[in-house]
Amino acid sequence: MERKCCFVRTALLSFQWFAFILTSSIAGPIAIGAMFGLSVEEIATFAQGTLIVLGIAGLCQLYFGHRLPISESPAGLWWGVFVMYAGMIGVVYQTNYESLQALSGGMLFSAALFVVIGLTGAYDVIERLFTPSVTFVYLSLISFQLVGQFLPGMFGITSDDPRIDGVVLFGSAVVFLFMVYAQASRIPFFQRYNVIVALLIGWVLFVVLGKADRPPSAEGTLLLLPSVFPFGRPTLDTGVLVTSFFLTLLLMANLITSVKVMRNVQRDVFVKEMPKDARLKQSSYWTGFSHALSGLFNGVAPVPITGSAGFVASTRNTDRLPFVLGNIGVLLVSFIPAFILSVASIPIAVLYTVTLVIFMKVYQMSFYELDREPDHGKKQAAVGFGILIGVGAMSIPGEAFSELPPSAMAFLGNGLIIGTVVAMVAEQLYAWRKRRKKEDRS
Repeated sequence: MERKCCFVRTALLSFQWFAFILTSSIAGPIAIGAMFGLSVEEIATFAQGTLIVLGIAGLCQLYFGHRLPISESPAGLWWGVFVMYAGMIGVVYQTNYESLQALSGGMLFSAALFVVIGLTGAYDVIERLFTPSVTFVYLSLISFQLVGQFLPGMFGITSDDPRIDGVVLFGSAVVFLFMVYAQASRIPFFQRYNVIVALLIGWVLFVVLGKADRPPSAEGTLLLLPSVFPFGRPTLDTGVLVTSFFLTLLLMANLITSVKVMRNVQRDVFVKEMPKDARLKQSSYWTGFSHALSGLFNGVAPVPITGSAGFVASTRNTDRLPFVLGNIGVLLVSFIPAFILSVASIPIAVLYTVTLVIFMKVYQMSFYELDREPDHGKKQAAVGFGILIGVGAMSIPGEAFSELPPSAMAFLGNGLIIGTVVAMVAEQLYAWRKRRKKEDRS
């Protein structure tokens, strides 16, 4: 009986990881494929390339990289670059394939840079820059940025209709209240499986409310085998390479933060003793490996996501086996285009609501990070500058930077990046002044 209960528990936890990885990742490639004007079959191929890499990357990092249950997801920065280059079709690139080939070359270039970062130990420099105060700014800004995307979706606001949809808002409110209740509940089942239960309840509720779309059909294709360079051989485009260089540094910082936050959650929430070595060198190598695979399969390159820490804290489980099985599940379903397109039809409001509650945990963790700063009272200026400028930059419309080079657009058009860099610079100035005062006294 005990073994049966253990099996059921592992199966449910595995399915929950599977659902979290899939639902937090599938919308990106589907939307990007549509922006590039790809057919249903090509969108399935594009999504497949992304999902295969997610599953492989999660397993490789768990066994050979950082060795933590941190799920991979299409990097938001790469997602933004794909969207940006979709808009250049007909202007810079003659066809959508040419644009995708240039992006494939950019991801392969980024893969090489990650390996160089690991070999040279440059990750140590980046890690030293990400002090607890800077990490607080980063986690706060990523929460603010995502909330700005989640709430309109939860309210039923779309680009086609900017008005609030009362039915969608009602459904989102029900899912939100259930997740908040489940996380605070004393019932172990709800505590552990609140994410998957909320997704299922939300999906069924939106079907009943008539707000769930029918999934697109992938007729005649039961199994889809992956192919190398499905949209053509990669090309080296100067603009993409420059953008990839800055993107790699930012993604390395994102990797460091995700590892740091998950280690802190395991140590503080689950009282686990963590090894001193965060294995950033190995993590850098394997992130480079996943970027190389993304370049080969023409998917969106992944990165370990900070939200995994919120997911682990929400489900109150750090077991490795469910994480492994969840990633294997993602790998297996990537060969079934009908399943991929069906999951992509989960109402976006449900996905946004569930993810919002998960990121509430991430925002809570940002204050834990600030508490680790022994001198945080004197670093309030750096924190304040970073958050205010970052939030302000988020309100600037993307069209304001349309005349700038792609690399500048990727930097200036992202309030998360700007705010984090400002906090980093302000903190380094504070440290420099502190050293000068100490030298003057001596």
